[in-house]
Amino acid sequence: MPKKGHLFVTGSSWMLTKLSKAAQSLTGKFILCAAGLLAAIFVVEIFVISTRSNTVISDLAVRHSREVGAHHASNVENELNRRMAAVEAISRSFGMMRRSWVVDRGAYNGIMRATMDEDKTIFSVWAVFEPGAIDADADHPDDVGSTDTGRFTPLWHRDNGQLMVDPITDLSDKNGGGEFYGRVLQTKKPLITEPYVFTQGKVSTLMVSLVAPVVVDRRVIGAVGIGVPLQQFAEDLGRVRPLETGTVSMITNRGNWAAIADASALGKPITTTDASLSTILEPAKNGQALDFVAEDSDGRNQKFLVPVTIGATKTPWSLLVSIPVAKVFEPAVVIRNLVITGKLVALVVLTVTLAVAGLVIMRRPLARTLAVIERLAQGEYEVEVVETGRRDEIGQVNRALQIFQKNLLRVKNLEEER
Repeated sequence: MPKKGHLFVTGSSWMLTKLSKAAQSLTGKFILCAAGLLAAIFVVEIFVISTRSNTVISDLAVRHSREVGAHHASNVENELNRRMAAVEAISRSFGMMRRSWVVDRGAYNGIMRATMDEDKTIFSVWAVFEPGAIDADADHPDDVGSTDTGRFTPLWHRDNGQLMVDPITDLSDKNGGGEFYGRVLQTKKPLITEPYVFTQGKVSTLMVSLVAPVVVDRRVIGAVGIGVPLQQFAEDLGRVRPLETGTVSMITNRGNWAAIADASALGKPITTTDASLSTILEPAKNGQALDFVAEDSDGRNQKFLVPVTIGATKTPWSLLVSIPVAKVFEPAVVIRNLVITGKLVALVVLTVTLAVAGLVIMRRPLARTLAVIERLAQGEYEVEVVETGRRDEIGQVNRALQIFQKNLLRVKNLEEER
């Protein structure tokens, strides 16, 4: 019993032989030329369509991703500016109260508590006044929001849903005091801090503060701030997936992660996660928008740097939108594959159609004409010449063949008479 492999080889050899013979015929040559021309046209069409679709789709994807970044940058900007507006309102209130010689510390505490009561989303509100800025500190040791020396440094925060107030006792640079208080004294302008850790019992929270100075007669007597947990932004932006697989992260003015999917990277320099991001540190610091392609651990990615302006702080943050390049061009690849498939199907259908048409219109009539010629060559001069009524070239050949046949018969008759 023949093996399947042997039958396949034999069948393939027979098919190739048939195709080779068919290609040598006039009809076969015509079909091959027509199919080749169609294939060349289809290749050009596929190239043009693929190139154009790549350009259009990538532009749309990039524009969509940029708009996603701008949308979420606007949301973050609005949220931070809302907090900053509240901070500046408190600082102005404190300044006016001090200019009016309001020395009741309960009034200052009341404004901070009222702010947290009105907005349940606020994590903490704090104030730090210079020693003796309100009244004699020595008269208020251990008052609400005061240290054991009487300095007024209240920190209002939430603990298991309850409002609590504690004095801020450590303003050293080691504990972040230089970041959220010392800078305000120097610049006399609102600011947003870099990330710092706020510890409450056994729970530590990575935060930033929006800070505004309390100014009386052009002199900074203290600072007011609202604490904002970074985890809030990390969770909100972590749910955003541009083009299904993209990510949105947030970078501080000094190039630290303020929001990123990897929670362990929060507050750390962006270069610890991806060294190639060192190129965007300066644009991020200056609040510049930037589009670029970068190679990282996830492959080749299209990235967008979108600035976030925070009030009058002059320290913009940035949103970093990252999308895999393969995802950007995925629709174009799908379209290209569909076009190639469609063109291949069309090429096969047209080739088969041409083959059938060639068989009916050319090959069979020519075969009948060749059969007549062969019989005439064998001396069968009485054979009937068919299809002389056709108005195409085959009809012309058959009519000429009919005349040739009559001449042969005439010669034959003359020879017989002789």
